[in-house]
Amino acid sequence: MRPWHYVVAAIAIAAIVALIFTNNRDEESEVAERADDTSQTTASGALDATLSTLSPSASIELLLEQSTLPEEAVPGLTEAQRLYVEALEKPAAEAIPLLQQAEDQLTETAELVADMAVDTSNQVTADNLRRLSSSILVIRDRVQADRELLEGTGTPVPDAAQERNAA
Repeated sequence: MRPWHYVVAAIAIAAIVALIFTNNRDEESEVAERADDTSQTTASGALDATLSTLSPSASIELLLEQSTLPEEAVPGLTEAQRLYVEALEKPAAEAIPLLQQAEDQLTETAELVADMAVDTSNQVTADNLRRLSSSILVIRDRVQADRELLEGTGTPVPDAAQERNAA
């Protein structure tokens, strides 16, 4: 080989090593961005749809069985579940404050999980925690709808179901 072949080969090797060390980045932008992964988003949407159709107590039970649930969220979810179940056994006047407390507990737990998502450096964990926080808010919205129905009608059963049962 001629001497200039060695020079060209050395420059090519140096360029490859430089690309590897800079991770193909030019001013914090990637050469080829990674496409969005919609499979987890779709699964999360399906879970949220399921949680909105189940009773809040059953929905909380599903979340408590998830392997990605952080231990810090368990007490808040179990307390909200206890309050909701207790509200089901009470008359409307006593159940409404319990449902409000369950809503507040779910809101606090969702905020705790969302804060944990911000604080983590692992992107996968952060995504899982954001989805979990979203799922907790879906349950909270369901508890809120039950409370509002109870405040408006005095019963947790929608009017259409009452009409069917009366017929």
